[in-house]
Amino acid sequence: MKKVLLTAVLTVATAAASAVRADTAETGEAFLSVQAGRSQFASNQLLMPRPSGLFIGTRDDHSDRSDQAFGISGGYRWPVSESIKVGIEGGYVDLGNATARYSQHQDFIGSYIDSRENRREKAQAPFVGFNGRWIIGDAWSLTARGGIARYRSRLDVDGASTLSSGSSSESHEKYERTSLSYYYGLSFGYDITSRLGIALSFDRYNPEVKGQVFGQLRKENVRVTVPGLRAEYRFQ
Repeated sequence: MKKVLLTAVLTVATAAASAVRADTAETGEAFLSVQAGRSQFASNQLLMPRPSGLFIGTRDDHSDRSDQAFGISGGYRWPVSESIKVGIEGGYVDLGNATARYSQHQDFIGSYIDSRENRREKAQAPFVGFNGRWIIGDAWSLTARGGIARYRSRLDVDGASTLSSGSSSESHEKYERTSLSYYYGLSFGYDITSRLGIALSFDRYNPEVKGQVFGQLRKENVRVTVPGLRAEYRFQ
């Protein structure tokens, strides 16, 4: 599947390069876009595990599930009507990371344990899909996109614990996961010139994260939304 994605991205790049050398007024438009936004990771057990069953003690936790996200894509659109163009795209996105930390004091009969843990999950992906642009009036447009992304996620877990007897231990774990899933997005833009446009965008991604929760290895799909800004240059 990785070879298939790479071939598709190369095909998009070749089409865009060919279109730059040709007059695209009749046949369509090649485009290159960059985006930046604020990623928001959905709440999930792998980032912030919650104790189950009987728990006697105190717990303090904090999470930051928002970060900077950046992406770049390119492709080509063909006209299907006077105001609608549909095509293909390929690119890459870095969704940033989400972090969480917690500390707890747990009491047992005649003893206790103090523990703390820092967790960080992050994701990035090459992607390939479809892209459609609806031209509204002279300068406004609505763009929809969607396809398949090859997500690469990573979960880092750093922990430490101290027993009432005085003994202590530390742990450092890393879990990596590659998964194939969807992405989609919508943007509403304004053309500064016939070639350059800017837009408000909203994109959604679906990486799968792997890690341990209370000694059990599990996988979980984590929804990541990215509202932001997109700039697009069209080779016409």
